[in-house]
Amino acid sequence: MGVYRLSVVGESNYQRAVRKCAVGDVVDLRHEHNNPHDARAIAIATKKHGEVIGYAPRESWVHRAALDEGKDLFAWIDSVSPGEGSNWGVVLKVAIGEDAHKAFHRADGWEFDGWIDGPARTPKPKRSKSALADFLRKWLT
Repeated sequence: MGVYRLSVVGESNYQRAVRKCAVGDVVDLRHEHNNPHDARAIAIATKKHGEVIGYAPRESWVHRAALDEGKDLFAWIDSVSPGEGSNWGVVLKVAIGEDAHKAFHRADGWEFDGWIDGPARTPKPKRSKSALADFLRKWLT
């Protein structure tokens, strides 16, 4: 189905976590059912540190793909850069459907367990995360 870019929003509230991020870091897309501001909120958290770095824009294509259509998603950081003032911004690359499975399965030594609201949202690494990041940069960019 494809690989698309997604600009993270709200990262000004998570600058400490954002500054720990690096290009290629895998992120988790978490549907926050009980978010008091938006029941369809999708938080973005790093796999490396488990910290939230921001959110998917409200009612973005990610919401439709994941929540409405039940598509599998696999996401990683495409860029981390200084923005306005002292805040840093984050842009993701997100693979959808079959491309999410390909990106995940073709990274040697990783198993697919499912993503948003799946039984296990965390991949089981058998190799270092830097090997996965190197693979993603070569195969999907």
